[in-house]
Amino acid sequence: RLAAEAMAAAAVDLLLFAGGDGTARDICAIVGDDIPVLGIPAGVKIHSAVYGITPAASGEVVRALLEGKLIDIKEAEVRDLDEEAFRHDQVRARHYGEMRVPQLGHFVQSVKMGGIESEELVL
Repeated sequence: RLAAEAMAAAAVDLLLFAGGDGTARDICAIVGDDIPVLGIPAGVKIHSAVYGITPAASGEVVRALLEGKLIDIKEAEVRDLDEEAFRHDQVRARHYGEMRVPQLGHFVQSVKMGGIESEELVL
């Protein structure tokens, strides 16, 4: 969190971080949607849509930014598992906020949703 505060104060163009959903929650608590962020996936339960699909994919997004290619920046959800529900064999991700994330084709992950599919909702 201190590093995120320092980067936000330095007005960086992109905050690049490695971790999992807990790290994304910490970053989101500090920067919110003030500056663009991109996560390098290094966690075990990545449900947030602020990560590249692989570490190499995150690198491709950064390369495109450095080369001046046109990149869209969208709001993306920060989610983390409800650990108590998980201990009872329920997969539920809780919404913690949104951050702005550079988008480049298929290189950035979509948010993962856990739970039981409802036929009524599908229809």
